[in-house]
Amino acid sequence: MSTYRTLTLLSIIGLTTVGSAIADVTQIDDTRAAMKIAAITKMYKQDIDDEGMSNPTVLQQYADDDLQAAIQLEQDYFDKHQMSCNVDYDVLWNAQDPDYTQDKKFSVTS
Repeated sequence: MSTYRTLTLLSIIGLTTVGSAIADVTQIDDTRAAMKIAAITKMYKQDIDDEGMSNPTVLQQYADDDLQAAIQLEQDYFDKHQMSCNVDYDVLWNAQDPDYTQDKKFSVTS
C-alpha cells in the first residue's frame, strides 16, 4: 500500500511540474507575440508620422540581413541608373498613396 501511495504522490508531483512547464511556454509565446505586435505597431506609427517620406528607412530599421541587402541593391541600382526598380511606393502599405488615417488592427496569426 505504501508503494501505491508513493507512486500516486510522485505522479501528482510530476503532473504539477509538467503543468507549470506548459504554462511557462505559453507565457513565453504570449510575450513574443506581444513583442512582435509592438514592433509592427511602431513601424507603422513611424511611417504614419512622416507619411511615408522616409521610405524605406523605417523598413530598414526592422529588416533582417537579407531584406536589408535587397533594399541596398535597389538603392544602388537607383544611384547608378537614376531609375527605380519599381519600389517607388510605400511597401509597408503596399500602396502608392496609402490612407494613413485608416483603422489598423495588428495580431499574430499562424
